[in-house]
Amino acid sequence: MPELTNNQTPEKGPRKYSLNLSPRYAANWTAWEVAREFVCNAIDAAEDGMKIGGDGADYLTVETPTHPNFAELFMIGEGTKTAGGKTIGQFGEGAKIAALVATRVAGASITIHVPGHTIRFGFEEIMGSQCLHAYVDPSDVEREGCLVELRMPGVGRATFGRILSDRAISMLETTPSPDGACSLTTRPRCWARSRRRRS
Repeated sequence: MPELTNNQTPEKGPRKYSLNLSPRYAANWTAWEVAREFVCNAIDAAEDGMKIGGDGADYLTVETPTHPNFAELFMIGEGTKTAGGKTIGQFGEGAKIAALVATRVAGASITIHVPGHTIRFGFEEIMGSQCLHAYVDPSDVEREGCLVELRMPGVGRATFGRILSDRAISMLETTPSPDGACSLTTRPRCWARSRRRRS
């Protein structure tokens, strides 16, 4: 990956943004927390049209008709949560940490597709330590909303096996779509903020 400063527009290659997050942060997070952040926050941010899909235990897609700007994606505190608490926010601090966790797991990856751009994540050294970076490439794919693709061991299992079926987390009314995705028919609030141990 070429060495670029934040907001630099290179002739070739992606723009690069440092997110100032060490891979040591949130050491106890697993696929469950990663899935929780993207599923629950996206549900709360989207008025309707939310779709959740997957292919097996280790792949998850979360699609919404809304999409974040770069500040919401890359800056702490710039999520879409309102002061009145009416929305949690599609890409708040938790989503940034989820991107960190999905990036540091061997074989895992996260890709975010927004209008005009594709965003991927990786680690680079800053001041002798590894730091999470986002790489933004232009995209010719026509899109109005946001698509998050997660490849991570257990992320699909966590979503369909626990989050979408756990009534203690959220009452989600869903209907299957022809492509196998899960389309939400209501706009519930999803307050899964801590992982509960089960006996």
